[in-house]
Amino acid sequence: MLTVNGTVRLTGPLSVNGNVVVNSGGGGTDTSDATMAAGDLALGETGYGAAGTKITGTARIWPEVASAIYWDDAAGIVDITFDRNMADPAGKHAEFAVEADGTPMTITSVEQTALDSFWLFLSTSFGSPTLVTVSYTKGTVLDSHDIPLQSFVDQECTFDV
Repeated sequence: MLTVNGTVRLTGPLSVNGNVVVNSGGGGTDTSDATMAAGDLALGETGYGAAGTKITGTARIWPEVASAIYWDDAAGIVDITFDRNMADPAGKHAEFAVEADGTPMTITSVEQTALDSFWLFLSTSFGSPTLVTVSYTKGTVLDSHDIPLQSFVDQECTFDV
């Protein structure tokens, strides 16, 4: 738990595991559950608001997948977009897994295509599958502030074929 009495000025990213409680000094207690634009990082989990009211937020401090799209190109491509800017994932394709209709696909490389998205290049196209999923085993993929991507399993892809 991080408890703050008084004023805090952040000039960089802040990572907190647990509760965040800010005592305003005026007798009330507020919970920081807002997005920090400068750090592009969400804060909060459970804290206490005015008069000791428990507040539970949905904010998190680690990056998450916003969307995933399967492209049936010369070789298949899975385009993953995250909820924040990410660090370059070059050489980290083995930390990801893609399945098409339950069949594991070989990922040959990963490339950052925008600040918040990656393309996973597959060795072959699968044609027109009915279900494509992407998974990630926590490893060395980071957001732009060095916060690690957490494991996720079977994120369904939409199709752009």
